[in-house]
Amino acid sequence: MPLKSYIILFLFIYSARINVVAKDDFTVIERETSEFSVNLKSFDECTPHTIEKYTRNYLYGTQYSPKMLIKQYFEIGKGCFEGYTPQTISVSSHTIDQKLGTVTKNPIWRFDTKGIRGEAEKYPYTDIYVVQEAACCDARDINKYYSLKNGNLLAFSSKELLIISLTQKNERRFVGIEENLSASKSYEGEHIAVIFYSDDTDIKQKLVVKKPDDNEGWILDKMGVPEENLIKYPVTVLNEKEFTNFNLSIRLICRCEANPINISIPVVADSLDINSVKIENGSSIKLIVVNHNK
Repeated sequence: MPLKSYIILFLFIYSARINVVAKDDFTVIERETSEFSVNLKSFDECTPHTIEKYTRNYLYGTQYSPKMLIKQYFEIGKGCFEGYTPQTISVSSHTIDQKLGTVTKNPIWRFDTKGIRGEAEKYPYTDIYVVQEAACCDARDINKYYSLKNGNLLAFSSKELLIISLTQKNERRFVGIEENLSASKSYEGEHIAVIFYSDDTDIKQKLVVKKPDDNEGWILDKMGVPEENLIKYPVTVLNEKEFTNFNLSIRLICRCEANPINISIPVVADSLDINSVKIENGSSIKLIVVNHNK
């Protein structure tokens, strides 16, 4: 017979109407919020003690682009010994009619994912939305990055995205590294890391790093573009007109006593050249290109 659970419900709801001022510099005056908590007293350690549901709205756009209302819905459970259960986030973008001061009901785009926190990134990660998914036990937290322009996934990354920019063109590329110990995985096969190479709106390439003789315990130490023609700002700036003729360096370290693995990937014509990869301390490593959606 299962042990009896005692359920105590606590409810708090607050909502505010969205008001939009119809002028050139309009803003959302009030942000809609709501909360719902369920407190559970139970002998079952897997049952969350508290589940919180809430929404947040904010305005996205510049004076040069249409203003959009970004709606965020969170449902976060706390108290389970396995971590946050549930941990879900839904984000959607809605058009604002500046003259009428109304917001469209149907979203332009939407994504749903696991996570305990989500927010629009600040400079230098403009136009990006980041979701943090919490891990349990020996796994590690992972950040998932999405484009605010279309809602597409740009990368999973155990550390902040590497940003590569150009001095002579207003474009950016992003590099993210997903570890095999990540809380959530974009690739389910055996691997020690997944490399994402993306622009502002989509993943350009996704590479899986495989090490058949030892796939466990590898984590990202650092990544960068170690070339002399760089300008060091919060972003890595290349003195070039195009994303070409530079190397991406990745260093992976193991929780075991194995030597660190150094991977150098040439970027040629805005593409990761896996046929010219140089690997130090990883003779069995293979890099394969996989579909963005796998």
